[in-house]
Amino acid sequence: MILSKKDTVISFLIASIPVFLVFSIFIAEVILLIISILFFFDLYKAKTIKKRFTDYFLLNIFLLSYFLYVSLNSIFLEGDLLIRSTIFYFRFYIYIFAILFYLQTLKIHELLLKSFFITSILLIIDGTFQFMFKFNLLGMPLLFGNRISSFFGSELVMGSYLVRLMPLFLIFALRYNVKKIIILILLFSSMILFSGERTALFLLFLSFSIIFFAIKKYRKMMIYASTLFIIFFVSLINFNSSYYERFTQVFYGLNLMVPEKERDDYKLPVSFFDKNNNIRMKAFSAHHQNHYAAALKIFKNNYIFGGGSKSFRFLCKKDEYQLEGPSCSTHPHNIIMQFLSELGLIGFFFLFMFHSLLTRDFIKILKLKNNENGKIILIFSIIGIIINVFPLIPSGNFFNNWLSIIFAINLANYFYLREKYIHD
Repeated sequence: MILSKKDTVISFLIASIPVFLVFSIFIAEVILLIISILFFFDLYKAKTIKKRFTDYFLLNIFLLSYFLYVSLNSIFLEGDLLIRSTIFYFRFYIYIFAILFYLQTLKIHELLLKSFFITSILLIIDGTFQFMFKFNLLGMPLLFGNRISSFFGSELVMGSYLVRLMPLFLIFALRYNVKKIIILILLFSSMILFSGERTALFLLFLSFSIIFFAIKKYRKMMIYASTLFIIFFVSLINFNSSYYERFTQVFYGLNLMVPEKERDDYKLPVSFFDKNNNIRMKAFSAHHQNHYAAALKIFKNNYIFGGGSKSFRFLCKKDEYQLEGPSCSTHPHNIIMQFLSELGLIGFFFLFMFHSLLTRDFIKILKLKNNENGKIILIFSIIGIIINVFPLIPSGNFFNNWLSIIFAINLANYFYLREKYIHD
């Protein structure tokens, strides 16, 4: 397919998004805005516009309603900052369908896969170098307890970036029959481990678990990869005090790890019960538990519409939502709590419906029989959505621009592949 100069530029811009998500979120946003403007011009001229809208009618209505609700639900609430921070959130709806449109019309899906694959390999090389020499190829030093960040610098999100876009990496490896894929998976996983991001590490294990149970032909490989990774993980935390402290904090946070001062001759370092035989376990940590409690308080006072998109950071400072111990932050650190406190029952309805549709599609994919490779590719792609909206663990701010762009890429990637391999 021979592309015009304009289409070549668009292809280059879309392929550069994974790169600029590493180096500059601002440039990534500018690129997406340019793509969106060109999308409207091309969509207006497209002869298939009516058919495309009909094909995605229900999906369009659902997603458009959600994005408009998030953008507008703060208008009637107090605080100009709330309005300014969310009024343009609907742009991510445009980003999804702009990327999808060009993936379909310009046939550049392979180019997007290659871009992320190459970016990932560069992160693996640079991250390994930084782990060994305490600074990366650009001279950026290790920060915050020797956690690897590679080209992200002081932004400790390398693990999140890799795991949330991992489906693109896996699909590329499958399509191009990359030899020694298990080695690449281990290198990829090691960078997530070196990043010290506990949520990213959990999402990695969740991805491995889904692949193990959903793809029979990969079970043996997943057992080998998981076994080797666990051995490496145990070795790392035993011989590196920084990583030991980082990952054992999970047990202290859950209140399952018994501090030395509380132990006696019969008490194990890890215990589910305290001295009075009461359950010790907390919701991930005392801080998380307080965030959730504050979020529920806000929800109870604003149970229909919530406090407003991105409002938790302001409302949690009010006396009526204060708790003993730290309870305020930029967000509640959990998707369910964020939707309840900021978007109310209406927002939670959108989240619930999205997960219902996701579950329905996942079951439909598992039942596919005619195209084994297509089935595997769809499982990889839907994993990218599942781990970005998984509600049962601590999470970042769901409305964060960087995370929202990654979510948009995963959705566009899945919609493109779904249309290719599933015929409703």
